[in-house]
Amino acid sequence: MNLRRGLLLLLLLALTVSSSKPAPRLEPITAEQMKDLLRQNRGHVVWVHVWATWCAPCREEFPALMRVYRKVARRGVRLVLISADFDNLREDVEIFLAQQGVDFVTYLQHDEDTKFVNTLSDKWSGAIPANFIFGPDGRLREFWEGESDEARFLDALERVLRRWKG
Repeated sequence: MNLRRGLLLLLLLALTVSSSKPAPRLEPITAEQMKDLLRQNRGHVVWVHVWATWCAPCREEFPALMRVYRKVARRGVRLVLISADFDNLREDVEIFLAQQGVDFVTYLQHDEDTKFVNTLSDKWSGAIPANFIFGPDGRLREFWEGESDEARFLDALERVLRRWKG
């Protein structure tokens, strides 16, 4: 571990100890586990966001993504963050998530790329960032690749939420 990474890790640990919020938990997820997670969340709007620390657009849009999630979470939207980083970048992912205020379980894609991609949508090329919004019925309702802003995230989520407004 180089000095810079060591210092960042120490900073992360210090922030975790001094913060009332727990650090994000990063768990591996396979294509089969992703299917199970979607099944378990039926009845909710589920927003799946695939990103990576090495992806500049992913890092740039992350603060907007978190602002939107905080707005829609109280309406029952579940956010599933999946990092496409390699296992050797796990520390970088954890540090980035902590910096962004993520305090819930997130996932590290841990399966053959094509299998994982096809689990979420056969329309997905595998490019990131990528967003998938599933309705309470478990069906994919919104999908897009590429960098987004707060308005795009919110518009897509609102379309899905309006459809199931009770």
